[in-house]
Amino acid sequence: MAGSNPRPFLDSNVLFSAFYNPTSDPRELLRRHAQDVLSIVVSSLVLREITRSLRRKQPSRLPELDAFLRNTPPEIVPAPSNDAINAIAHCINEKDAPILAAAVTSRADCIVSGNTRHFNQETAECAGIAIFTPAAYLTALERSKGIRH
Repeated sequence: MAGSNPRPFLDSNVLFSAFYNPTSDPRELLRRHAQDVLSIVVSSLVLREITRSLRRKQPSRLPELDAFLRNTPPEIVPAPSNDAINAIAHCINEKDAPILAAAVTSRADCIVSGNTRHFNQETAECAGIAIFTPAAYLTALERSKGIRH
């Protein structure tokens, strides 16, 4: 993917939705990634979680995940260090702190998550990273690049 593309960090719930519903906004993010409009960033933790969730809830979708990772791989960042997690832990609940730390340390442009309970404006301000829902991110992308979805 091109270096000048937007680099959103996707939470595992967004990836799950993308594979669960092929007409969803999360799936549109994968299409935009494949079209080189944006460069998806995920962490190894997100990949582990999405694989586990699909295996448990939608095993028939695992080949789609494999094809995505093989044909249009996202940027995969390592799990954050304990120091990075501890530095950001005051911004979010304990379970989501490793995901937030991975997004911040990856220097992604923003986080895209459907978890608006924990990944909200307060978390964004505390961590210093923009947070969008998939629909809001697509709207922002359209405005910045003149693209329609």
